[in-house]
Amino acid sequence: MEGNTLQMNDYHRSIGQFLEPWLPKVLLVLAIWDLKSEISLLVDHFTFTALGFALREHALAVIVLLSSPSIWRRYKATLRVSGSE
Repeated sequence: MEGNTLQMNDYHRSIGQFLEPWLPKVLLVLAIWDLKSEISLLVDHFTFTALGFALREHALAVIVLLSSPSIWRRYKATLRVSGSE
């Protein structure tokens, strides 16, 4: 049973190491993709009403964009730690 647990931990660690460099990039691309029509409308005709609508209707994408610096810092630190093993 102990050996099976170690294999699962190694499996999850290898999946985590594979996904970690891609996760912030994928989140950023998906957030921008979700907001692309709103960004286009805001660039063409900016109004505070349109800005409020974009923030309200695409809250998750906005939160991902606003927190992306923190996400980048967290995953860069994780990559440095895991890369030094």
